[in-house]
Amino acid sequence: MLLALILAAQDPTFTAVELFHRCSPSIVTVIGSATDSTGTAISQGSAFYVGRDKDGRDLYATCYHVVKGMSPIALEDGAGGNLGTAKVWKEDDAHDLALIWLQKPREGIEPLVVPESSEALFLPGDRIYAIGTPRGVENIISEGIVGGFERQNGLLPVSLPLSHGSSGCPIIATDGSVVGMADSTAENAQLVNFIEPAHTVASIIDDDTKAYAREHSSLWKEVQSAIKKKVDDIKKGSGNR
Repeated sequence: MLLALILAAQDPTFTAVELFHRCSPSIVTVIGSATDSTGTAISQGSAFYVGRDKDGRDLYATCYHVVKGMSPIALEDGAGGNLGTAKVWKEDDAHDLALIWLQKPREGIEPLVVPESSEALFLPGDRIYAIGTPRGVENIISEGIVGGFERQNGLLPVSLPLSHGSSGCPIIATDGSVVGMADSTAENAQLVNFIEPAHTVASIIDDDTKAYAREHSSLWKEVQSAIKKKVDDIKKGSGNR
C-alpha cells in the first residue's frame, strides 16, 4: 500500500518540451552591478518567480551571492527583454538564499511552487531539469538526475550540467514542482553539482506568498488533482479486496 502511494505521488509527469513551455516564462536573468574605488563589479545569475506577498510584491528566489552588495539589480526575461529593477527583500546568508522584489509587477506569469519537506519526494535517479542562464546564454534547459540523498551540509547532489550564470535557477521535477535551486559546483568533477533542496528554499518564502503560488499555478493544481485521483483510486481498490 505504501509503495503504491509513493508511485502515485511520482505521477503524472511532463516532457521536457512541456515543462520548458510552461515554466520558462517564470524564470529570469539577474544582472547586478556594484561600483567602488576599484571599479565596477558585475554579477549574473538566474531567479524564478515564487509568488506575490500580501502587500502585492512580486517575489523571485535566487542565490544571495548573486545579488549581495549589488545595486542596481536588473532582471531580464528569456528573450533578453528588460523587466525593470529589483531590490533584495529578504536574505539567508547561511543558506545562500535571497528573495528579490521586482518593482514593476508582471501580469499573466504563473509562479513555480516550491514544495515543503512533507510534500517533496525526490529520490536518487529521479529525472530533473534546470532552466536558467548558464554562461550568459538565456533560457537554456538542461537535463539530469538526482545524484544521491541530501548531504550533511544540507545540499542535494545532482548529476546535471550547471555553470556560471546558473546560480539561482530552479531545478524542476518531471511533475513541474521545484526540486531545489542551483547553488554550487564540485571542482574537478564532471557533472557533479549541488543544489539547495526545495524545503530549504521554501523556508525563506512567507506563508502568504506560498498560498498565492498554489492558488495561481495551473500546473500545480493539475498535478495535485491527478495525484489525488490516483491515491483515491488506490485506496478504493485496496478497500475492495
